[in-house]
Amino acid sequence: MILPHTTFINQAPLFLQVLVHYDQGYLAPFEFELPPLEEFRIDLGNQPEDDYLSIELMNKAVFEEKILPRQVLRTHYLLNHWQVSVLKDQVVEDCESTFDFSQAIYFYAKEEAYGELSNFADFGIEINGLFYPTIEHYYQAQKFDAPAYCEKIRLASTPKEAAELGKTRELPLKSNWDQIKSDIMWQAVQVKCNTHPSIAQILRDTGDVLLIENSPYDEYWGIGRAGKGHNHLGTLLMRARKQL
Repeated sequence: MILPHTTFINQAPLFLQVLVHYDQGYLAPFEFELPPLEEFRIDLGNQPEDDYLSIELMNKAVFEEKILPRQVLRTHYLLNHWQVSVLKDQVVEDCESTFDFSQAIYFYAKEEAYGELSNFADFGIEINGLFYPTIEHYYQAQKFDAPAYCEKIRLASTPKEAAELGKTRELPLKSNWDQIKSDIMWQAVQVKCNTHPSIAQILRDTGDVLLIENSPYDEYWGIGRAGKGHNHLGTLLMRARKQL
């Protein structure tokens, strides 16, 4: 699985795209060839549909002088940030995972360990002046442009009922739903953490461990039945944890 926060080592050279941002602006992106047998981590900022993956080199300090142009290193400018990305297909073809998935934290049902992280967990959120009993209620209600139906989802008696209402195709989804659904969930996760200190503390207590939504039904937000899904909910929770 190529999941954010997991680590890999390349068995062949990787052709990285480099972006440098410093106090005078951006340099035009350029390519750098990473030699074999270098370990890197998939960045938390990646989206499931991305063709290029932002990565963090484990030996970043070693490569800084090799990657950054001399004119940047020799200037008096303050170097703020540089990042590298790689084509996802190259990771699939030329890299091996070095991550120990037995050390990950798996969550799914709200009654089980770390169930508080589930979208079905009873931690309400208020967004745009409306209260939603769970993240699931909020997420499903954002799928449609029909106010009355969205209100019906918001008032559903359980998150399971809200999820079922959200599956209807008698009403059209928002035309840009696939483009905005990740932002919708990210907003909800942040509000949940900011509203409920116990959730923020649970995330802090997980340290730097990989969080995986072990849903057998969802290969976008979870890892799916085959264990090869995107785990995007786990990624957003780790992103929120990093901001705490």
